[in-house]
Amino acid sequence: MNSVGIEDKSIFSNIYTHLFYSFQDNLFPIREFADTDRWRKEKTFEDFIRELFSQRTLDKILEAEKTGKKVYMGRLHSDSDINECFFCTDAFIIDTEELYIDASNAGW
Repeated sequence: MNSVGIEDKSIFSNIYTHLFYSFQDNLFPIREFADTDRWRKEKTFEDFIRELFSQRTLDKILEAEKTGKKVYMGRLHSDSDINECFFCTDAFIIDTEELYIDASNAGW
């Protein structure tokens, strides 16, 4: 929680805790996710990521991989529970030194 600036005593800590558990249950190594995603079709990995997110996110992914960091990708589902549904209806980016989450493609 500290990685995203939420203090343990914050009134928002519960919803963010739930968000991170939702991520944990739905994340896969990014290359594995991209290789099996039905929307990728004939696109290269780079084009797939750039089209879903941005060049900046692609650059962050490639740099993280180059330095040996683990990179994951997944989806949240609006038909899950109210907390996960809430985050599905909004687009956001969390960018800290320890964590980068690009959910800019998440809003409907």
